[in-house]
Amino acid sequence: MTAFCAWTHAHPVPDIPVRSIFKDDGTVTIRVEIDPRCFAEDPLNEPYLENADLQSYKPEQKTELLSQVRQLIQDSIEFRLLPGGPVQPKFEMRFTTFAGQPLLWDAEKPEENTAECGVMPVMVTAEWTVDASKAAGYQIKALKAGKFSVHFINHLGEEEQRLHVLFPGEESYVLELKGWAESLKGG
Repeated sequence: MTAFCAWTHAHPVPDIPVRSIFKDDGTVTIRVEIDPRCFAEDPLNEPYLENADLQSYKPEQKTELLSQVRQLIQDSIEFRLLPGGPVQPKFEMRFTTFAGQPLLWDAEKPEENTAECGVMPVMVTAEWTVDASKAAGYQIKALKAGKFSVHFINHLGEEEQRLHVLFPGEESYVLELKGWAESLKGG
Protein backbone atom coordinates (compact mmCIF):
# COMPACT_ATOMS: atom_id res chain seq x y z
CA MET A 1 0.00 0.00 0.00
CA THR A 2 2.95 2.33 0.57
CA ALA A 3 3.85 2.26 -3.11
CA PHE A 4 0.27 3.10 -3.99
CA CYS A 5 0.28 6.11 -1.66
CA ALA A 6 3.52 7.36 -3.20
CA TRP A 7 1.95 6.90 -6.64
CA THR A 8 -0.95 9.17 -5.82
CA HIS A 9 1.09 11.85 -4.05
CA ALA A 10 4.29 12.05 -6.11
CA HIS A 11 4.06 14.43 -9.03
CA PRO A 12 7.03 14.06 -11.36
CA VAL A 13 7.27 16.42 -14.31
CA PRO A 14 5.25 14.86 -17.13
CA ASP A 15 7.11 13.35 -20.03
CA ILE A 16 5.82 11.72 -23.20
CA PRO A 17 6.58 8.02 -23.57
CA VAL A 18 6.45 6.71 -27.14
CA ARG A 19 6.32 2.90 -27.04
CA SER A 20 6.70 1.10 -30.36
CA ILE A 21 6.24 -2.65 -30.67
CA PHE A 22 7.38 -4.25 -33.92
CA LYS A 23 5.51 -7.54 -34.31
CA ASP A 24 6.19 -10.77 -36.18
CA ASP A 25 3.36 -10.02 -38.62
CA GLY A 26 5.26 -7.00 -40.01
CA THR A 27 3.25 -4.34 -38.19
CA VAL A 28 4.31 -1.78 -35.65
CA THR A 29 2.01 -0.49 -32.94
CA ILE A 30 3.01 2.97 -31.75
CA ARG A 31 1.58 4.07 -28.39
CA VAL A 32 1.96 7.59 -27.07
CA GLU A 33 0.96 8.27 -23.46
CA ILE A 34 -0.12 11.76 -22.46
CA ASP A 35 -0.61 12.87 -18.87
CA PRO A 36 -3.46 15.45 -18.73
CA ARG A 37 -1.27 17.49 -16.36
CA CYS A 38 0.59 18.55 -19.53
CA PHE A 39 -2.21 21.07 -20.08
CA ALA A 40 -1.95 22.66 -16.63
CA GLU A 41 -0.25 25.99 -16.08
CA ASP A 42 2.11 24.33 -13.56
CA PRO A 43 2.27 20.60 -14.43
CA LEU A 44 4.78 19.78 -11.68
CA ASN A 45 2.44 20.91 -8.92
CA GLU A 46 -0.80 19.82 -10.56
CA PRO A 47 -2.27 16.64 -9.06
CA TYR A 48 -3.01 13.75 -11.37
CA LEU A 49 -6.46 13.65 -12.94
CA GLU A 50 -8.08 10.82 -11.01
CA ASN A 51 -10.39 8.18 -12.42
CA ALA A 52 -13.37 9.25 -10.28
CA ASP A 53 -13.02 12.81 -11.60
CA LEU A 54 -12.84 11.58 -15.20
CA GLN A 55 -16.02 9.57 -14.66
CA SER A 56 -17.82 12.80 -13.75
CA TYR A 57 -16.74 14.54 -16.99
CA LYS A 58 -19.42 15.31 -19.53
CA PRO A 59 -18.90 13.78 -22.99
CA GLU A 60 -17.89 17.16 -24.44
CA GLN A 61 -15.21 17.57 -21.73
CA LYS A 62 -13.75 14.18 -22.64
CA THR A 63 -13.85 15.06 -26.34
CA GLU A 64 -12.06 18.35 -25.66
CA LEU A 65 -9.34 16.60 -23.65
CA LEU A 66 -8.79 14.08 -26.46
CA SER A 67 -8.58 16.97 -28.95
CA GLN A 68 -5.93 18.65 -26.80
CA VAL A 69 -3.97 15.39 -26.64
CA ARG A 70 -4.07 15.00 -30.43
CA GLN A 71 -2.77 18.56 -30.85
CA LEU A 72 -0.02 18.08 -28.23
CA ILE A 73 1.26 14.97 -30.01
CA GLN A 74 1.21 16.78 -33.36
CA ASP A 75 3.09 19.76 -31.89
CA SER A 76 5.60 17.61 -29.97
CA ILE A 77 6.63 14.61 -32.07
CA GLU A 78 7.52 13.82 -35.65
CA PHE A 79 7.41 10.11 -36.59
CA ARG A 80 9.61 8.76 -39.39
CA LEU A 81 9.55 5.41 -41.17
CA LEU A 82 12.66 5.24 -43.33
CA PRO A 83 13.23 5.51 -46.17
CA GLY A 84 10.55 8.01 -46.89
CA GLY A 85 10.61 10.31 -43.92
CA PRO A 86 7.80 11.74 -41.81
CA VAL A 87 4.48 9.92 -41.45
CA GLN A 88 1.22 11.19 -39.99
CA PRO A 89 -0.13 8.56 -37.59
CA LYS A 90 -3.88 8.08 -37.42
CA PHE A 91 -4.15 7.59 -33.69
CA GLU A 92 -7.06 6.01 -31.87
CA MET A 93 -7.33 7.34 -28.32
CA ARG A 94 -8.53 5.93 -25.05
CA PHE A 95 -8.40 6.80 -21.39
CA THR A 96 -6.00 4.55 -19.44
CA THR A 97 -3.75 4.65 -16.43
CA PHE A 98 0.06 4.36 -16.54
CA ALA A 99 1.64 2.35 -19.40
CA GLY A 100 -1.67 1.99 -21.21
CA GLN A 101 -3.22 -0.17 -18.50
CA PRO A 102 -7.03 -0.06 -18.38
CA LEU A 103 -8.87 2.13 -15.92
CA LEU A 104 -11.05 0.07 -13.62
CA TRP A 105 -14.55 1.45 -13.23
CA ASP A 106 -18.05 -0.04 -13.24
CA ALA A 107 -20.33 2.64 -14.66
CA GLU A 108 -23.37 0.42 -14.05
CA LYS A 109 -22.68 0.20 -10.31
CA PRO A 110 -20.51 3.20 -9.38
CA GLU A 111 -21.23 2.72 -5.68
CA GLU A 112 -19.35 -0.60 -5.85
CA ASN A 113 -16.12 0.92 -7.18
CA THR A 114 -13.29 0.81 -4.68
CA ALA A 115 -11.43 3.85 -3.42
CA GLU A 116 -8.35 2.53 -5.24
CA CYS A 117 -10.25 2.61 -8.55
CA GLY A 118 -11.32 6.18 -7.91
CA VAL A 119 -7.81 7.53 -7.32
CA MET A 120 -6.14 5.78 -10.25
CA PRO A 121 -4.21 8.42 -12.27
CA VAL A 122 -5.68 8.99 -15.73
CA MET A 123 -3.55 9.06 -18.87
CA VAL A 124 -4.59 9.20 -22.50
CA THR A 125 -3.08 6.53 -24.71
CA ALA A 126 -2.95 7.23 -28.43
CA GLU A 127 -2.38 4.11 -30.54
CA TRP A 128 -1.68 3.48 -34.21
CA THR A 129 -0.86 0.20 -35.94
CA VAL A 130 0.67 0.24 -39.41
CA ASP A 131 2.52 -2.10 -41.77
CA ALA A 132 6.25 -1.52 -41.30
CA SER A 133 7.54 -4.63 -43.07
CA LYS A 134 9.19 -2.59 -45.84
CA ALA A 135 10.74 0.02 -43.52
CA ALA A 136 14.52 0.04 -43.13
CA GLY A 137 14.47 2.25 -40.05
CA TYR A 138 12.32 4.09 -37.55
CA GLN A 139 13.03 7.38 -35.84
CA ILE A 140 11.27 10.18 -34.01
CA LYS A 141 12.06 13.81 -33.44
CA ALA A 142 11.01 15.84 -30.41
CA LEU A 143 9.88 19.05 -32.09
CA LYS A 144 11.18 22.41 -30.89
CA ALA A 145 7.62 23.56 -30.12
CA GLY A 146 7.30 20.74 -27.56
CA LYS A 147 7.50 21.45 -23.84
CA PHE A 148 8.22 17.96 -22.49
CA SER A 149 10.87 15.29 -22.89
CA VAL A 150 9.96 12.40 -25.16
CA HIS A 151 11.00 8.83 -24.36
CA PHE A 152 11.79 6.61 -27.38
CA ILE A 153 10.98 3.06 -26.20
CA ASN A 154 11.05 0.20 -28.72
CA HIS A 155 10.62 -3.57 -28.88
CA LEU A 156 11.61 -5.66 -31.91
CA GLY A 157 9.54 -8.76 -31.25
CA GLU A 158 10.41 -9.70 -27.67
CA GLU A 159 13.72 -7.80 -27.69
CA GLU A 160 13.72 -4.47 -25.87
CA GLN A 161 15.87 -1.80 -27.51
CA ARG A 162 17.80 0.94 -25.74
CA LEU A 163 15.85 3.85 -24.28
CA HIS A 164 16.51 7.29 -25.73
CA VAL A 165 15.28 10.41 -23.92
CA LEU A 166 14.83 13.39 -26.22
CA PHE A 167 14.46 17.03 -25.35
CA PRO A 168 12.68 19.50 -27.64
CA GLY A 169 14.63 19.86 -30.90
CA GLU A 170 16.45 16.49 -30.64
CA GLU A 171 16.22 13.50 -32.97
CA SER A 172 16.35 9.90 -31.79
CA TYR A 173 18.82 7.35 -33.04
CA VAL A 174 17.58 5.40 -36.08
CA LEU A 175 16.23 2.03 -35.01
CA GLU A 176 17.54 -0.29 -37.73
CA LEU A 177 14.80 -2.58 -38.99
CA LYS A 178 16.72 -4.52 -41.67
CA GLY A 179 17.33 -7.59 -39.46
CA TRP A 180 13.74 -7.55 -38.22
CA ALA A 181 12.38 -7.28 -41.79
CA GLU A 182 14.66 -10.12 -42.95
CA SER A 183 13.42 -12.33 -40.11
CA LEU A 184 9.87 -11.77 -41.38
CA LYS A 185 10.81 -13.08 -44.82
CA GLY A 186 12.55 -16.09 -43.34
CA GLY A 187 9.62 -16.97 -41.03
